[in-house]
Amino acid sequence: MEKLTLTKTQQELLTIITLQKTSPQRLVLRAGIILDYAQSGSKQATANASSTGRQTIYRWITRWQESDAELELLETEYGAHRLSGPAYRRALAAVFDDAPRPGHPTTFTEEQKQRIIALAADEPEKAGIPITHWTCNTLRDAVIDKGIVPTISRSHVWHFLKYSHTPTSSQ
Repeated sequence: MEKLTLTKTQQELLTIITLQKTSPQRLVLRAGIILDYAQSGSKQATANASSTGRQTIYRWITRWQESDAELELLETEYGAHRLSGPAYRRALAAVFDDAPRPGHPTTFTEEQKQRIIALAADEPEKAGIPITHWTCNTLRDAVIDKGIVPTISRSHVWHFLKYSHTPTSSQ
């Protein structure tokens, strides 16, 4: 593994990340790994300094090196004053984001979610429901009755509405 060379700006911004009290600890650890490895050039010394295993050190150094083209572009944008210091710091932090993980496939399609949200935005009378305001229970029942989804929980309906920023009457 080749030695890392950080620009002065990268070194300063990574140091800020490690010192900020509001930085998540996983981010502090990952930025610290890059700073330590750039200085020492030794995975073992970096592992000892951060109290982590060599595999963790290897993972984050590799991730940093794989982001080289993006890092160079960020440095160029920052040098040309088209990127602010805080924006550059956020972009550096994004290099340390967790990789997507496989998980349970989504149960509802985006189209189904949008149809549920659209139904909630209409008055219940327009949907043929003899009430004046939606509740999550009545909306759930209407969604199933209309065949939008075969089954759905009250909490799923509530979640879709909460994160859609569509005003509804009640839960």
